[in-house]
Amino acid sequence: ADSRPDDATVLPAPGEVAGVGFEADRVTLTWSSAQPSAGTSTVHQVVRGSLGAWPVGSGAETCLTTGTTAALFVDSDVPPAGGFWYLVRAKNVCGTGSYGPLRSSAACP
Repeated sequence: ADSRPDDATVLPAPGEVAGVGFEADRVTLTWSSAQPSAGTSTVHQVVRGSLGAWPVGSGAETCLTTGTTAALFVDSDVPPAGGFWYLVRAKNVCGTGSYGPLRSSAACP
């Protein structure tokens, strides 16, 4: 349900973000924006961790952005041996979407 019917930029709380992947340059992470279904004031949060610190929620992950309206993030950091994992979720004033089933992190507020 829409928790802010008085504000056209806010729709119901966002669901899970889809389409997460890297562009050919291997530093630009992109995803399908949650704004069409959750409103133009919806922001995205990106969490990253090293594959050696999987699963998510181990406390070793880093919040790369607490809120961007863009559907991309450029990460030029060189990954450790094994590589990085990334998760994206959406957030608006009605609520926060999930990083996916069984994935929880306190890295982004």
